[in-house]
Amino acid sequence: MAVLEGQSDIGFQNILIPQSFRYWEAVMKKGIVFFAVIFLFLLIASVQGWAQDSVQISVKRSDVFNGVVIVTGLEGKTPLELQCNQGVSSCNVLQPGNYFMLRLPKNRGLYDCANAHVYRNSADPAVGEKLGEYCLTSAK
Repeated sequence: MAVLEGQSDIGFQNILIPQSFRYWEAVMKKGIVFFAVIFLFLLIASVQGWAQDSVQISVKRSDVFNGVVIVTGLEGKTPLELQCNQGVSSCNVLQPGNYFMLRLPKNRGLYDCANAHVYRNSADPAVGEKLGEYCLTSAK
């Protein structure tokens, strides 16, 4: 039996496939590609926005008072204070020097305040070693 245009031979019987089905199939394929492109654009835009929150800080001193690590330093010329609980695994007493600080979005992180991750100065925050997670108690 010959298969006519608009028909498909799929085994047991010939089934008539209307031309409108092929039209909607093409529309769906284009729609999927469109949403994939939009998703990738938003993903790239969010990663770039994340990277803009990374700033260089200069730590002047770190002290421990009653189990709370207090890191004092500067972000440019603005005074900066970071705090964390000494018993937490992501809390470290930072030595004086330069570091990268990544501010986390609102409601993200361990503490109930503006959270920040601190990275080694030589490392890129996107792939570098995280030294600790802190509560940003004073800045700009």
